[in-house]
Amino acid sequence: MEGDCNPGSMLQLVPKLKMTKADIGAGGAPWFNLHPHKPWLVFAPPSRGSLQVWDFEEGKRVALWSVDSSYWYAYFIGQKDWIVAESREQLEVFELQNSTLQSIVRLMRGPSDLPVLAVHPTSSYLLSRFERNDVALWDWEWEKIVFKGHSNRVRAVAFHPTEFNLFASSSRDSTIKVWDMEKRSVMHTIQDDCIPDIWRLQFCCKFEKPLLITGGSTKVARVWDYQQASCIAKLEGHKGGVRSAFFHPHIPYIFTMDRDGEIKVWNELNYQLVLSYSTQFTYGIMAPCRNSNKIVASGDGEILVLELVGSGIVEFPRRIEKLGKGPTFSKVDLEDKVLHMQKCQKALDELRAAQRIQAESQAKALEEARCKTREVESMLQKEITARQELDRSCKFCERLVTDRIELIEVERATRAQKLETLSQRVEEREGKLQQFTERSCGKLSERIRLLEREKATLAEKLEKVTQRVEELECELKGIKTQQAAQGSHFVVDDGSTEKTLSFREYSVEELRDGTENFDEKWKRGDGDPYGCCFLGKLASPVWVRKISPDVMRDRDDPNHATWFKTNVVERLRLLHHPHLLTLMGACYADKCLVYQRAANGSVMDWIFSRDGPRRGFLPWYVRLRLIAQVARALSFLHSAHPPLGKGPIIHGAIKPANILLVDKLVAKLGAVDQALIQQELQEGGQSQRTAMLMRLEHDSQYVAPEYLRFKILDKGTDIYAFGITVLEILTGKLSDAYEIVEAVVDDDHGAFLNVLDPNAGGWDAEVAEKVARLGLRCASLDRRQRPDMTMAGNESILSILERVALEVDLADAVEVASQNR
Repeated sequence: MEGDCNPGSMLQLVPKLKMTKADIGAGGAPWFNLHPHKPWLVFAPPSRGSLQVWDFEEGKRVALWSVDSSYWYAYFIGQKDWIVAESREQLEVFELQNSTLQSIVRLMRGPSDLPVLAVHPTSSYLLSRFERNDVALWDWEWEKIVFKGHSNRVRAVAFHPTEFNLFASSSRDSTIKVWDMEKRSVMHTIQDDCIPDIWRLQFCCKFEKPLLITGGSTKVARVWDYQQASCIAKLEGHKGGVRSAFFHPHIPYIFTMDRDGEIKVWNELNYQLVLSYSTQFTYGIMAPCRNSNKIVASGDGEILVLELVGSGIVEFPRRIEKLGKGPTFSKVDLEDKVLHMQKCQKALDELRAAQRIQAESQAKALEEARCKTREVESMLQKEITARQELDRSCKFCERLVTDRIELIEVERATRAQKLETLSQRVEEREGKLQQFTERSCGKLSERIRLLEREKATLAEKLEKVTQRVEELECELKGIKTQQAAQGSHFVVDDGSTEKTLSFREYSVEELRDGTENFDEKWKRGDGDPYGCCFLGKLASPVWVRKISPDVMRDRDDPNHATWFKTNVVERLRLLHHPHLLTLMGACYADKCLVYQRAANGSVMDWIFSRDGPRRGFLPWYVRLRLIAQVARALSFLHSAHPPLGKGPIIHGAIKPANILLVDKLVAKLGAVDQALIQQELQEGGQSQRTAMLMRLEHDSQYVAPEYLRFKILDKGTDIYAFGITVLEILTGKLSDAYEIVEAVVDDDHGAFLNVLDPNAGGWDAEVAEKVARLGLRCASLDRRQRPDMTMAGNESILSILERVALEVDLADAVEVASQNR
């Protein structure tokens, strides 16, 4: 911090006290307010939820209270032990009671992004912005008077320090208005293009001059003669916007401070610069101490107390001493003169009091006479008005009765004519109705006979379709029984038969030849923290998954082959399920897994491709069947006794991209190897869990809230991801599927059908709604509300979807039977 003076000036700003961030616990520039009588300041640290009062002479905190964190500004009300706090929307007044704060009232005043409030120096009034463009004057009963006149947002307000019935306001409508509170009207208006950028304004309290000073974003402070509506001085030289500007109440100087923390002191008589001082604050503010030559400034979380000292300041008491020097008198003479002056003053005071009482009495009598005169005039005017109103009412009633009689006569004649016309129409229509009835009876009889024949035909067709359904059910049971009897070489599920592929070990050369040395053009997907996937051609099309060595870098085995074989390959070989992707082999030397290739891609390719469906559209009944198949695979992974006794396998990545489709559109759940590696990493140290966290958070829409908050990873997180996936398959939307379905599921079927994917064909609304409600329950934010995969009863996820799959199979069979006929 540094200061410099103009040549010839001996003034200096001397730091007296500094309160740091560590002392006051505030950030930014704390906006403070000084007590009018005590050496106190109050401020509300932004977003800290507190009010603090400090003694700026001793640098000690007087009090600290917790309040709403929305309060950014605070002010003393010196007439009472009150503090008013200001937020963007409201004011709240607190009373200090035994070192505690008690809220008195909250005043709603509309949005405000700056501190726009002033406390009257003597009377019981507050001044604030109200509803952006107006000014509100609040009394201690919290009644308000609204002053309207600005056409744009009010930026600053201030009371006059000596003429207590005046206050000023500035607005972005380019005006400053000086108001008379008693007359409730504008006394003076200043208009200038610089006014919209004003942040602060203050009256001058000395010389009985009608002066205002303003500061804002234009880097210039201005002194205005508000009676002449003119700018009489521009205080230039600041490098940034002027955030504080005021006439000092005791010494003849003007103080200004810009947003870079530079304080300038100006001579109040000729407006010349006499001193500059840099606080190195940014976006700070400043205020004068009322009973000394000190000022207080704040910024960057600190508060600084400065005192103006120098020869110019000391001259004032010296002048008073000179005035005291003169002819000498004896003590007795001086006492007599003082006693005489006191008697004269007393007599003068008594005379003035008598004159004031007499004037008040005469004014009161005159006012009473005027009130009585006004009352008589008011009564007379009311009587005249009442008689005029009575005359008008009589004439109006007379005219109204005459018009009503004429109207009734006309209406009676019109109704008689209409009655005659209606009688003729009734006779005509009775004849036409009789003719129509005779014709219609014959047509209805013929229509009834045709409908009865059609009903008999439909009943016969329904009986044949029912017989065909029963035959197909018997054939389906027979096929399942026959295939189950053939042993473990075949697995039957939903009409799909798949031969179990033998496992073999591949060499590094075979895999590199099959993928052209893992060329990037055969790479599929964005990859994941555990490895990359490549399309390959061995004896048949395959997928080769290359595991990243970073996953196993903390293992004792330098080649990681033993860990890879034991914890990944051997466990995958033991996981046999019709809806898990089949493992064909592995390469231990290069840490690769070889899977059968899903000829029909993934559900993502069919429904959510950015380039449009590449393979066609999935019908609605196929989508519901796929959902049930994924549920079976997930239930298998969650089973209580999985291979190798490691506990339930949490998949951790249920989403459309990992649901693969083989022949006949049968679902295969992929990425199980990632789940096994994830399980191993979860048992490892913190460094090994990094890849797992990256994998789970890659697709945040499928991640349950308890994982994001507490890193809980269990069956419930899989069920949450399964619910989101179900809703996306139903709607064909890759985002906001939960919100879309939740908004209409309780409405009529029409609104619900409108959110289902139209590319899936004509949905069965009842079945689709059943699956949608299950998806919403699975994706509940409250994990305790989610259903279990295989809990007892008919309300588990698997039992509901098995019934849906059966309904879909029967509907499909009926459709096929009808087409074959």
